[in-house]
Amino acid sequence: MRGFLQLLRQQAPLLGFGALFCFTSSFGQTFFIAVFGGAIRAEFGLGHGSFGAAYSIATLASAITLIWLGKLVDRMETARLTALVVVGLAVAALFMSFAAGMVTLAIAFYGLRLFGQGMSTHIAISTMAKRFAAARGRAISIATMGIAGSEVVMPPLAVLALDFGWRWGWRAFALVLVLAILPLLTGLLRRADRHPVVEEAAIGTPPPPVPSRRQSEVLRDWRFWLLLPGLLSSSILVTGIFFHHVHIVEAKGWSLGLFAATFTVYALGAVVSSLSSGWLVDKLGAKRPLIVFPLILAWGCLLLAASDAFIAGILMMLLFGIVSGGQSTTTSALWAELYGTEHIGAIRSLAMAVMVFGSAVSPIIFGAVFDLDISVEALAVASAIYATLAGMLFIPALRQPKAQTRAD
Repeated sequence: MRGFLQLLRQQAPLLGFGALFCFTSSFGQTFFIAVFGGAIRAEFGLGHGSFGAAYSIATLASAITLIWLGKLVDRMETARLTALVVVGLAVAALFMSFAAGMVTLAIAFYGLRLFGQGMSTHIAISTMAKRFAAARGRAISIATMGIAGSEVVMPPLAVLALDFGWRWGWRAFALVLVLAILPLLTGLLRRADRHPVVEEAAIGTPPPPVPSRRQSEVLRDWRFWLLLPGLLSSSILVTGIFFHHVHIVEAKGWSLGLFAATFTVYALGAVVSSLSSGWLVDKLGAKRPLIVFPLILAWGCLLLAASDAFIAGILMMLLFGIVSGGQSTTTSALWAELYGTEHIGAIRSLAMAVMVFGSAVSPIIFGAVFDLDISVEALAVASAIYATLAGMLFIPALRQPKAQTRAD
């Protein structure tokens, strides 16, 4: 803990920039947008399927765009790119407030997903990975606290906005982004630039430096493709369960209001896991901690399958939070360890695009499964099997010494 406090004292502006930008991503995150789903569907007369299709198509388009746009982290001044992304997110929020049908709704979703979930977290985490080395894991974990904080703060704020009308809510969000969040982000970045990072001693044995690889080289590396199924598992399974949580809660006989409160448990698990993982990454490297997360995810799915007791739902959300916080921190550090930091923006954008793709298709897949009258329990068991098998692929992908060899 002392190491975290010392790091915060030394680099508070830079870490604050990362945490605030991660918090800002909530305007494009599923847990926030989904709160407005009922009001939007009611106004436009949309069913669950058509609403989910618009959201998934927009998310897929944002994932494709992110592969290209994410490279700007390596090429453009951080302050300038930050301003462009926040303004883009504000425009998307304003566009959402004037949506008039499926097409304009999908365009608004596209902007929110691209500039919110995509670019906001991408800039924040890539900046931490680039500017820190010995404290990279802790810096990333502190930055991702912004996401955990938003999971607690933003859903109630969205509910409050609904009381004033969902359109006026999104207009207010656009103003907050431009008038409050953008000045704060640029101010923190200016202060950080006046105090460059002076690295402290590593708390463990630092991983040996590796040559920086380009995105095209990563695509030819067999390790990247073996890692993807396991890294995708949480994006696919957790997003699918969250998106269809109303149906799951009804099938289990749980209270929707009580289940909504478990997102606090989820956020708590994410916070503890992210901070612990950051410390472990700096001490052991990213490879060893990463292996456990698909197994934890599988246990969460098995809890959903095994019991209708509400305590199972609480424990499931805790385990999902542990996976979300820990895997995000560990994976972000892993790319730097495997492929260097010179092109980290391009590499993270490629990986993030794949994750976003997973979060886009999972609502469709889960919805189709439920439409076939397949039970929640059967789907949960299948999800646990997938997470376990995908996680096993981490072992050959991260085995030494091949993890240090150059891609063919």
